[in-house]
Amino acid sequence: TTPTADTKGGNDMKQVTVTGANVNIRSGDSTKYGIIATLKKGVKYEYVASSVSTGWHAIRYDGKIAWISNKYSTVK
Repeated sequence: TTPTADTKGGNDMKQVTVTGANVNIRSGDSTKYGIIATLKKGVKYEYVASSVSTGWHAIRYDGKIAWISNKYSTVK
């Protein structure tokens, strides 16, 4: 999905770091959406936005928007 009014944006060159091992990123901000890829712990991606209501972060992955749970990632 595309970040909506429910999101906090502001890409001040922030990055999302994967903190879990073998974390799925998805096409939307919940596990109901399809898996785009599985990421390894420690990799970093460009931060796009965060969904306040779901707790997921939007990242730029392979030129597209993908979503990762805040349970398995940090934003800095």
